[in-house]
Amino acid sequence: MKANVDSSAFGLLWTVTSAALKIFTSPRLLSLYLAPLLSGLLTLIGLLTVFWTNISEITAHLSSYLPDWLSLPTSIMVFILTLPVSTVAAVLVMNVAGAFFIEMLIDSALKSGGVTPDQPENFITVLRSTIRALRDDLVRIIVFFILTLFATLLAVFPPLSALPFLVGLFLLGYNMYDLPLALAGFCLKERLYISFKHATEVLLMGTVFSLMLVAPFGGLLFLPVGYYAAAERVAGWLNHSRP
Repeated sequence: MKANVDSSAFGLLWTVTSAALKIFTSPRLLSLYLAPLLSGLLTLIGLLTVFWTNISEITAHLSSYLPDWLSLPTSIMVFILTLPVSTVAAVLVMNVAGAFFIEMLIDSALKSGGVTPDQPENFITVLRSTIRALRDDLVRIIVFFILTLFATLLAVFPPLSALPFLVGLFLLGYNMYDLPLALAGFCLKERLYISFKHATEVLLMGTVFSLMLVAPFGGLLFLPVGYYAAAERVAGWLNHSRP
């Protein structure tokens, strides 16, 4: 007998909470969660160390092309700019590392739910999958742009003024579910169909994610947990739909 998937707000919150507990109590999952964060932190520390150790040489080189009265402002500006420049570089490193480790988290959640992730067999398969993913992303951007534009146009009518906000929440949630569905082997058309079929839950996930964005670094810290929880929900949907 198939178990029902609780698609209520309580059911989703319970899945997110249990996903966080699983990640933080499993050494393997915790290492996957922390790896991109630590890579970004080490990049930030390393770049700041390099910049601030060589700050006098950098400012002296720049000041040689400027009038003397600009030397001090240039030194101050270079010192201040090292933080945002290093932060941007650290975030880029973290995103690249995060994509790999988040996929491993999703694979783990799908497997624990009885779903075998779709694994490329060779280089040609990987290349085809990459091209297909890029094409799907382009189509998805176009579809969501049209959807957002349509919702914005309808928002001029007072009863529908909240529609763009709801569409934004749905898109936030959809991004959480799309990657697990893609790793489970579904094409873009199937992923869109499944997501719209579970639109209420996708909207709730987007709402939870948007609330996490309010806290400093909340979205960054919640993202791996959200993907893991979404993968568990996807596994539940797929198991429930099996004959």
